[in-house]
Amino acid sequence: MAAMAIRVGVIGTGNIGTAHAVSLAREVSGSTVTAVFDVAAERAQGVAADLGALTGGSLSSALVTRGHTINRARKTVIWLGAVL
Repeated sequence: MAAMAIRVGVIGTGNIGTAHAVSLAREVSGSTVTAVFDVAAERAQGVAADLGALTGGSLSSALVTRGHTINRARKTVIWLGAVL
């Protein structure tokens, strides 16, 4: 049976979100964290850099500036991470 590959986006990089992202990226076989989002863009960028993922803080902020809702911006960044 072939191993499954799962790409994951994480919303929130507080203590719990970061712990989940790190666990998924380093301990769950076949799992890759592809995108990370947090309203605290610097924190999201730090976690994303550690895990080799896209960050949603700056991209989602740009989308919100262009008129997208916060929810739509978050989902767009997570979707981009999943397809890349």
